[in-house]
Amino acid sequence: ELCPHKDGAIELMLEWRSQVLHAFKDCRIELFAIGPYDQGGCTCSKCKPWGVNGNIIMAKEISKLVKEVFSGAKILFSTWRFDAFTSGEWDELGKLLSIKQDYADLLFSEIQEPGVFNYFTRHGVPGGLPVIGFPEISMIGAVPWGGFGTNPHPSVIQDNWNKAKKYVSGGAPYSEGIYEDINKYICSQMYWKPNRNCWDSVKEYIQSEFSAEPAVVGDIMELVHIFEETLYRHRVDERGGVHDYPDDNIPRYGVQRFVISD
Repeated sequence: ELCPHKDGAIELMLEWRSQVLHAFKDCRIELFAIGPYDQGGCTCSKCKPWGVNGNIIMAKEISKLVKEVFSGAKILFSTWRFDAFTSGEWDELGKLLSIKQDYADLLFSEIQEPGVFNYFTRHGVPGGLPVIGFPEISMIGAVPWGGFGTNPHPSVIQDNWNKAKKYVSGGAPYSEGIYEDINKYICSQMYWKPNRNCWDSVKEYIQSEFSAEPAVVGDIMELVHIFEETLYRHRVDERGGVHDYPDDNIPRYGVQRFVISD
């Protein structure tokens, strides 16, 4: 990621991007996502706030290139982590998308993030664009993620969905592994049947993956409840210091252990 205001930077980044796109030119690409973060971007005085400034400069150029290589492709503009590192990105995006533009056909937004939900509640979806949800199903409450096996959290997903379903037209749950397989299923069923209760999906998942015997289904349903209730774990050092991600800014002492919530 180069500063687009440096001489030759835009041209070089587009050359790199073009190489990648042409490597896949025989594929039928229908959606192409452009996002400002994780990779970062530039925070110089000309580029900041990156999400709605430097990033927009590149989004305009990249979307044009994408549509040249893949006729009919739509741009999925990601808002992940907007207003997390700076402020004013959502408000500015609302202004940018209120006028005709060609770098965002749909929004890719994590509704469960407070900033996103608060903005949508107050102002609606910027530009009235369709929204593809980006729910977090992997990294809730148990660092290292996946390190403790399965992490079902149907109630959390249900709470987030109750907020999101008014705005989204589908979604792409963020996954880091098979350990949250059941969470993927719960989300897929909500996209398919928006008013379906998460525990109905859990029951159906159990019947498919394990057994349709009522006693077995009941036992595993109870186990899923227990897994969710005890999901949250805390990394504690020998002096009692708690090192929970991302708020881990204190020195660590000695051997660390993980404490399961009760």
